[in-house]
Amino acid sequence: MKKSALITIIITTVILLGIFAASLFLFLRNSQIPRDSLNTEEVVSIPGDAKPYNFDYSWIEKGPYIAHAMGGIDGSNYSNSYEAFRSNYKAGQRLFEADFSLTDDGDVVLMHTDYEWENRLRSSKDLDFTTKNFLSSLYDGKFHTMDYRKVIDLMIEHPDIYLITDSKYTDRPNVEKEFTQIIEYAQSKDPSVLDRFVIQIYLPEMLDWVMALHPWRSVIYTLYQDPNWTTENVRDFALESGVKVITTGCDWIDDNIAQTWHDAGLTIAAFTTNDLNKVQSLVTTYDVKLFYTDYLLPYTYNYIATQ
Repeated sequence: MKKSALITIIITTVILLGIFAASLFLFLRNSQIPRDSLNTEEVVSIPGDAKPYNFDYSWIEKGPYIAHAMGGIDGSNYSNSYEAFRSNYKAGQRLFEADFSLTDDGDVVLMHTDYEWENRLRSSKDLDFTTKNFLSSLYDGKFHTMDYRKVIDLMIEHPDIYLITDSKYTDRPNVEKEFTQIIEYAQSKDPSVLDRFVIQIYLPEMLDWVMALHPWRSVIYTLYQDPNWTTENVRDFALESGVKVITTGCDWIDDNIAQTWHDAGLTIAAFTTNDLNKVQSLVTTYDVKLFYTDYLLPYTYNYIATQ
């Protein structure tokens, strides 16, 4: 073979290989998975999309009542007080809800809303909302307030109770600030107490926030702060995430909600009622399992069950 012919073959081969390589590159580039479907840092994840969490809902057996804001005491609601806990524990309650707020100096205390500080706690208009001032104030002039340390100490003292959290925030920085304090104190005293926290979330994205802080054993999706919930998207979120308890208003439940959520294996909780007839109606009509209440006690539900 002449030298010129060999050179021609080599050049032609190189050109063809170059064309093939360029074509292969363009094909792979145009056929790859779109960037917005990749699991990259730039992509915002769907809450609960990593896996359905295997939450433990055995605590439901301690219901059906959840003592709202530690339960009422002597006509005082929303106190979140030490005396309210003691009174309702003695009466048989084992599921307690506590309201978490942040003081101006950044500590988690048990307070329902600013209204309670302004009208049922603060003794002087000049008194700032600091942790020290809060803990030295008496609710309705007679009941002792608590912070996160005190309520965790009570949970350690009473290993048969569960605490349902009611954070007053739906922004990530404040949610993380609250739960970080709780986690750190519990871990310094008795880490196992964290297994008896039941975390209420109010927006689907909150699930990722709280689970990134600690592997909580149980979570409730509560709807009163979510303006966008529908019967179907609540069901879909629950199935995708593993959250199996949904809290909704007593008067928001209808046949479609009950049927849709029960078919998905969800448990319905209702807030807030002190009306035994209302409880009986929701149990018999919609199979509601849990009730946030100020004054209803376990023996009243046992009465319903025998009727």
